[in-house]
Amino acid sequence: KNPVKEAGCRDPEGNFFRVDLMKDTQQDPILQHLPENFNVFHIHRETVELTPEMPLLATGKFCRNQFVRIAKNAYGAQFHLELTPEMLEDWAENDSWLQEINQKQLRTDFTLQQDNYAKILRQMMKNFSDLL
Repeated sequence: KNPVKEAGCRDPEGNFFRVDLMKDTQQDPILQHLPENFNVFHIHRETVELTPEMPLLATGKFCRNQFVRIAKNAYGAQFHLELTPEMLEDWAENDSWLQEINQKQLRTDFTLQQDNYAKILRQMMKNFSDLL
């Protein structure tokens, strides 16, 4: 269990959730052509415990283990770059944590971040397809 619930676009301090790539893992193929840090959407209160075989690729302020490599071509992420407007509407309607957030602010924040989420996800997916 993570000590802080991460839900929506903004952290408990009111800043956009962000992940920072670990400097020693930026050469991982999935991270090629990505910025050193980028904003993300969250909806979790769990985290993962790393094994020695699982390098930490990106970290966050309130949940350290944000993005990991599990095996050669297997990765795990705590964030949701795949979020679409339709998914946001469904999640906002059905998830109690998102219902606790000011709905107008949630949608405004998502709209501000949506293109960036998609850009990062497209690059990660291109990088992943290049692995195969």
